[in-house]
Amino acid sequence: MKKALIAIGVDRAGHFPALRGAASGAEQVGEWGRAQGFETTVFSDAGGKFVGPEEIFDAISEIVESRTYSQLVVFFSGHGVLRAPDCELWLLSKVGKNPNHAINVNGSISLARQCGIEHVVIISDACRSLAGTLQVSMVDGYRIFPAHRSSGKAPEVDVFYAALPGDPALEVSADDADKRHYGLLTDCMLTALRGDIETVIETVKSDDGVQKHVVASRPLKLHLEDAIPRAAAAVSVALFQRPDSRVESALPKFLATIDDGAANVIDATNLPRSSQTESDAERGSMQWYQEHILLPRRGRPLPRSALSLEMRRLLAVMDERQTDMQTGFHVSGGEIDYFCVITPTQHTWRETYGQAIEINGPEPATLFLRFLDGTSTLLSVMPGFIGTLIIERGRIVTLNYTPSAIRDPYNDYEQLGAELETRRSFVAVAARQGSFRLPEASTAWESARYLRFLKRLDPTLGIYAAYAYHQAGDLQGIQSVYKYMKADHQPIPFDVAMLALGGTDNESVVHDCMPGVPMLSQGWSLLGNLTETMPKQLLEAGRYLEPSLWTTFSGKGAAILERYFSRGFP
Repeated sequence: MKKALIAIGVDRAGHFPALRGAASGAEQVGEWGRAQGFETTVFSDAGGKFVGPEEIFDAISEIVESRTYSQLVVFFSGHGVLRAPDCELWLLSKVGKNPNHAINVNGSISLARQCGIEHVVIISDACRSLAGTLQVSMVDGYRIFPAHRSSGKAPEVDVFYAALPGDPALEVSADDADKRHYGLLTDCMLTALRGDIETVIETVKSDDGVQKHVVASRPLKLHLEDAIPRAAAAVSVALFQRPDSRVESALPKFLATIDDGAANVIDATNLPRSSQTESDAERGSMQWYQEHILLPRRGRPLPRSALSLEMRRLLAVMDERQTDMQTGFHVSGGEIDYFCVITPTQHTWRETYGQAIEINGPEPATLFLRFLDGTSTLLSVMPGFIGTLIIERGRIVTLNYTPSAIRDPYNDYEQLGAELETRRSFVAVAARQGSFRLPEASTAWESARYLRFLKRLDPTLGIYAAYAYHQAGDLQGIQSVYKYMKADHQPIPFDVAMLALGGTDNESVVHDCMPGVPMLSQGWSLLGNLTETMPKQLLEAGRYLEPSLWTTFSGKGAAILERYFSRGFP
């Protein structure tokens, strides 16, 4: 089987300051790829050329549809921004003038999981700072993988980001004799992939029994976590940059072959399987999962004092809930201006200055909720459930649903409340950087199973489980969550239906799920073909997202939604 490399370098992206090392960085990665036997294509704006998304899409489509490749590496160097948590864009030459001149990174990764190529590697040497201009907020982004559903084993997808969400990726000067610039991720990664870092080199046996020295993704991840901060500090003690990597693959998959070998090479052929896939450093990061997942599953829930501050605040609000309320919401930390309850047959506008919203009616609905600071949100109204929101600075930081006293599972809630609380605390920690994400695919799959168990008591756990399965590349797991919620006669949140049915023959069913848009901000980059049939007003409002875990619209987005709902029924 063959392997391919697509390297993209854009120094000049619209009105953004020109870079000096993005195009040359892509060329360097291309040179490395050719030396490694990759079929290499470089898209660069060197020499005044323009780089657009269509040509990149065509190149990747040809690779995917040939079904002859076992590995694909996609590298980007240039400007990047976040429209919202996990809604990341790589900016191309004409961004600002053309809203399609950007790459939807998360949406592309989602399609990569269906492409049929065994090993996909995404490398992003770009900033991940929040979009600060109206022009960028209007950019949709292009998914550069085709909508190709493979019936084979799901690909293992490794992703290397130069920086944490919200942070810049530094571009620094090289030595005075060579005035080229380069990105820190590009430099540190190429140094390791060329065999100059002994600690990342391992020895494996090929199918014919010959030993060879290789660099795989997992030791490369650990090297970058150490090397990039040191490289930034070497430029200036005031600079700090920390990479962000998500590695799913393990030996025998690797990125580079080192021809000359190296001293003190780790021989992976004689190590137990667990040692090949989990380093000592990573095992240390698993301690949290043992404490927060394994112990509660053995019947020893965490005491309330061990929960996060955010979680304790949530429980305090829940302790004061109105037990006679059948359906509605409690709000903490944000003043409500007014709201609109939207069903297929009517809209009901109400002003309120309280912290509780009681909603009558037996059918699922959408709640448009606006706060005094002008921000707003769309939530799913679930009959028989009381939603609890915690608001900070006009943004939703926590949303949970709890069965009301009139709903049958309430007795189960009384018995399983401690289990439910620990799962909610688990989510609070996993979402502490503004988006719900888990460090590794293996923990994502186990976490999905852990979270989904009590989704009948809190449908948000079904949402989190669906996203965890999505991070693990397990479409069947997502569809299982959807089927069980449907069989339990629960209102199915839009996010669960979107992840389970998007791109299938049943895609139209998604539009009937409340609230008609993703409830988690990161879902906006995964809408895919649903954007072709969604109301344009909802999509337009989605251009004005606040940086929040849960979908929160700015004042401009709120105004669009108010006009839309006030004119009549969707």
